[in-house]
Amino acid sequence: MRTALILILLVLYLAFRSIALSLIIFTAVPLSAVGGIIALYLRQIPFSISAGIGFIALFGVAVLNGIVLVAAYQTKTPFKGKALLRHILYASQTRLRPVLLTASVATLGFLPMAFSTGEGAEVQRPLATVVIGGLLMSTALTLLLLPMLYQLVLKVSFRFKHVKLFLIMGLLLSNILNAQKTISYQMVLDAAYKNSPDQKQNMLQYQFNLEQAAAFRQPTGLQITSEYGQFNSIYTDTRIGIEHNISFLIKYRFKAAEFKQQQVLYSVLNQQSNNSLQLQCSQLFADWIYLYQKQKL
Repeated sequence: MRTALILILLVLYLAFRSIALSLIIFTAVPLSAVGGIIALYLRQIPFSISAGIGFIALFGVAVLNGIVLVAAYQTKTPFKGKALLRHILYASQTRLRPVLLTASVATLGFLPMAFSTGEGAEVQRPLATVVIGGLLMSTALTLLLLPMLYQLVLKVSFRFKHVKLFLIMGLLLSNILNAQKTISYQMVLDAAYKNSPDQKQNMLQYQFNLEQAAAFRQPTGLQITSEYGQFNSIYTDTRIGIEHNISFLIKYRFKAAEFKQQQVLYSVLNQQSNNSLQLQCSQLFADWIYLYQKQKL
């Protein structure tokens, strides 16, 4: 995707021989990207490879409206002040229909794909949704922002040399595109450990076993009772009792061994679950890297 954006900038610069005009037209790219993301969100479609291809196609189509408008603004006769404003308004009015036709033709062309339900719909719908949403957003905002930016550029004198400004722009674009979050194998493994239901179940069973063992080792409390009155005869008696449950030592021994074996069992099950989960993550991560490298080629 970075290569596509750099090529678009290069073609714009070769067409207009101006970094300022190239950047003005290039503003349609982020605007169209926002529209594509909003369209995916509204239709509850997750991002996929086909959606990424749709973004690449969208960036190339989105700059067409800017090219049409800027080509209409360009004239050999210099304008200043109110004359410049009148010229921009007149050129915008004359190019309004071509701009709308360009956007509507592309949108209507992708409309059947956006609502496709037949074979291959899972590939067609994300691609068409991105293109349609991005074109609608970029067309509307380009018609509003591009005339103002063009007027602003003509008022401000750019003192930088073209080569230096182009290098700065390339560095900024590279930093922005490289700011994406890198997903490592350890991050995938940590997320799998955290969200695995088997891992959670084994840990809960292990903790429950530890709590049971701790509760069994604690001695039961003493029970002291007292009675006063006539129990067996007409005479008044007083009775005091102390009760304490003491199990046989061999019972404690067997119970402690049972808890220990259960802890070993849960530890083994947890380790087996870890190994199985790690194997699955390794296979999926390797498949993902293979598909990613294949897509780059």
